[in-house]
Amino acid sequence: MDDGVPNSAPLGPRAARPARARARCRRRRRSGAACAREVGRFTLWGTARGEHAALVRELGATPIDYQREDFTRVLPGGFDVIVDGVGEDGYRRSYAALKRGGLLCAIGFSASVQARRGMLPILSEIARLYLWRLLPDRKRARFYSVNVMRARHPAWFKEDLERLFGLLATREIRPRVAERISFDEVPEAHRRLESGGLDGKLVLCPDLA
Repeated sequence: MDDGVPNSAPLGPRAARPARARARCRRRRRSGAACAREVGRFTLWGTARGEHAALVRELGATPIDYQREDFTRVLPGGFDVIVDGVGEDGYRRSYAALKRGGLLCAIGFSASVQARRGMLPILSEIARLYLWRLLPDRKRARFYSVNVMRARHPAWFKEDLERLFGLLATREIRPRVAERISFDEVPEAHRRLESGGLDGKLVLCPDLA
């Protein structure tokens, strides 16, 4: 993720129990979008650069300036759920910030990509997430891939996509777009993403000149 939006989204101790929420979603085969609305009742934190604190608040979360604060120490009791798209230090810091019985949901590994690490080390870090299940702290870790979900459960993926487009149409969700770019601007876009500081996402539009 770029630095314009939260890089991880910890959920605090006042949240509903995540295992119970996930079980309800699984039993009813509810889509990710439906479960997201349930998560909307949680207390949220989001890590970002200090200059993007207002954006994090606008998105409904309490900002954590990762350049000045250690998010692993924000809540002494630990977070219920952490969504990590960066994978700093092989997700170890996010895992350490969980409360007993908490859940780490890894959705990306941009830290390893920016460090130009090979696929084997990245896959090893993802495999470690599942080995952590054997630890006696009752914490859980999972890696979520939308491509894997689409391949394994195409009907669920289709339902999720329809619900998300519905939420988009009613403006219940509002994607933050920093800029729309053409194919000619892709190399420069990569440089901008690597340098960070974007206030939203870059959207590739094939019809732009």
